[in-house]
Formats: sequence, structure tokens, C-alpha cells
Amino acid sequence: MSSACYTCTVDVNSSWFEKLSLTLGSEIEISNAAGGYKIVKCTPSASLGTGEYCFLQLNENMAVIYTDVAYHIPLRINFKNPDGNFILLHFSPEERLEFANDNDPVQSMSRIFNQITLMDCSLKADYESGSETDISRVPKSHALRIIIKREYAIALATSIFDKDTLLSMQPAPQSNSIFYQFDMDVKSKIILEKFSELKMSDPAYAFYLLVATFSLITTFYENLGRKTTDTDNLHSSDIMAIQNSMETINSNLESQFPGIEALAKRANMSGSKYKRLFTQIYGDSPKKIYVDKKIDLGRELLLTGNYNVSDVVYQLGYSNKSFFSLLFKRRFGVSPGKIIDKK
Repeated sequence: MSSACYTCTVDVNSSWFEKLSLTLGSEIEISNAAGGYKIVKCTPSASLGTGEYCFLQLNENMAVIYTDVAYHIPLRINFKNPDGNFILLHFSPEERLEFANDNDPVQSMSRIFNQITLMDCSLKADYESGSETDISRVPKSHALRIIIKREYAIALATSIFDKDTLLSMQPAPQSNSIFYQFDMDVKSKIILEKFSELKMSDPAYAFYLLVATFSLITTFYENLGRKTTDTDNLHSSDIMAIQNSMETINSNLESQFPGIEALAKRANMSGSKYKRLFTQIYGDSPKKIYVDKKIDLGRELLLTGNYNVSDVVYQLGYSNKSFFSLLFKRRFGVSPGKIIDKK
């Protein structure tokens, strides 16, 4: 089944979002929030998906989109940012989102989940359905995206980012440039989990979304400040190369660890240098990060209620169910079966 394709040009005002939502056939409700800015609450049509999503303009420089939708059809949305006027701060707790990477045709698609990404707004999002056993194609979107005017983002970041990164955020960055990307911290996950318990029908929904958004921004800058302190002696090109190699790790979570040689080649550096810099930036070895992400994905799949432990073990490429259970319990303190029992 071919994907339905839609194109829109992002902005911090809601007009483009309203038009896109109506084109998708969603039911929308528009009201005023704090400061007189709009909040647009949307419920997808039964044919499009299940869940809800919304847009809230925070001020003249920022807006936030929150999505918690399971799509029923293949869907592609091209978010255009033609003049490079906007930056995207993307919090992705459990979203298997794919975006085209114009800078690397070989690694043209990269799934993002359990990560925080600061990037250009030219996002090409694909939600593709597949067979019941093709877990990588489950078209789920649970994410919070903050759209920020580039000049405002640079002003906020002046005290944190290095000069090269600031320059890369100047007018007309390359489409899908990733400025920073790292695993989502526990505090950010808790903020999003608590907010996800709310419904759009709550009279104070806009207020809670505003609080959650600025809490995430604060946490992001706190974490980024610590990370840049840890990597002050590294060249920005090396940092970006290591961060971009994380796409290869994410793309192989349902197969085998790609190996240090392949990752180092992607980063255009020797294996020994790659391992050293990766550990300095992320705090653990590439293999340890890979295994943790793989087990995190297993937990995510179990929490959907659609898969048993054997299904997940097979999908993640493990041949030994007991070994998977050992790794799972080591990471989460409970066996994978307990996760299913709680459902």
C-alpha cells in the first residue's frame, strides 16, 4: 500500500498546522491559551489513526507540537523549512520515526526513539505500515517537537554551544542537519510520561503542555551544558561524526551489532579513536549503548501488549530467550514477563 503524502511549510503560528490537519481529515478544535496564542487540538479520523495531537504557540518565537497517535495507514509528511528560519528540538520517547538524511544517501533513513535531537526543521517523516511481525514498521508517533525561530535559538544557545555549532545554525543550514543528538534522560522521560496521562479534554491541558514544554527545554539545556563541558577538548567535527554514527546503531537494533569497524568507517576515523571518543561523549562503549537501546526497544514492544516475550526475542535477533531475559532484568530490575503481567 503506497503512502499518502502531504507537504507543509513550518512556522510558529498555527495556520499551516490547521490546514494540514483538515487535509488529513482530522477533527480540530481551536481556542485561545496563555498570552492570547492559539491551541489547536486534533483528533484523527478513524481511517487515519487512533489517539490525539495538538499545536500550541508558546510565544512569538516558539511553538510546540505534541503527538500521540497510532496511524492506520502509511503516511508521509514533508515538513519544509525553505529559508532555514526554524530549528526543531525533538523529544521522541517511543516514536519509530524515519527521516531522510540529505547529507548521507547511503544512510538515507534513520529511526529515532528514546532520543533528544536538535536539528533543522526540514523533516521528511515516514510512518509506514507493514506485516504483523514487521515491528520496525509499526506506524506509531509519540513525540513532542518544539519549533524555534533560528535567531531565538541561537540567542538561547550562545552561552552553551561551541562556535562551530553556532555557525552551523546560521541561515540556510543543510536540510536535516543534526546539531546535537543524545539519549533521552530519565527526567525528560518522566515529564513526558506524566503529561501523556492527560487528555486534551482537560480544561487546563494548554497550561500543562506549556509547563511540560519549558520543563523539557530547561532539562535539555542543563544536560547539554554538562555534555559540552565533558567534550570541551573535542573538535566539533569529531563530535558530529560520532553523533551521526548513532543512526547506524539505531538502524540495526533488530539485527546484529554493526561492529566497531563499520561504525568507525561511518565516522571516518580509526576504530581505536572511535571507541575512545564515543565513550567520552556517551559515557559507555558503543556495544553497551547498542545493547541498552535494544533492550529498551524490547520493553517498548512488550508495553504495546501486541507481542509476547518470544515474539520480541525473535524480532530483536536473539536466539536465546533466557539470555534476553537476563539482559532485560539487569536493565529494568524485573523479568520481561512481569511487564506483560502488568498490562
